[in-house]
Amino acid sequence: MFPKRQSGFEIVLVTWFAHEAHIARTLLEADGIEAFVLDAEQIGVQFHVAGAVGGVKVAVRPEDAERARTLLALDHSPALEGVPEAVLPAPDDELCPRCGSSATATVQRTDRVPALAWLSMGVFFLLGVLVPRRHRRVRRWCRGCGAMWVAESR
Repeated sequence: MFPKRQSGFEIVLVTWFAHEAHIARTLLEADGIEAFVLDAEQIGVQFHVAGAVGGVKVAVRPEDAERARTLLALDHSPALEGVPEAVLPAPDDELCPRCGSSATATVQRTDRVPALAWLSMGVFFLLGVLVPRRHRRVRRWCRGCGAMWVAESR
């Protein structure tokens, strides 16, 4: 059995994952309870000692422990029902320049690199000269309006 107290604080949650402990800490701090995550860094670096140190712990001051346990025991899922699932917007270089649609696709090129290019790359490699990397041009097309354009790849 692991101790209920550590460093003068009372442990209100023990988990094996640091992100769960940080979410619990954020929840407690949003309610005005000062909370601390203990042993997350040690377990993050040396995951195999998680069982020996007792997992990642969330600790609070002893006078806040009962309120913190009550808050962590509540079901907070109804608060998330109205939140739409996150969908990242398309980057600007993937938007259609004509209609602004994000429904675009990359046109695959099938041409091959000529043998002379491979030979010149081999010569530069053998000479020890750095060959500057050229930016690949990517052809994209819009599924909405049918526009095609050339975009620089990163």
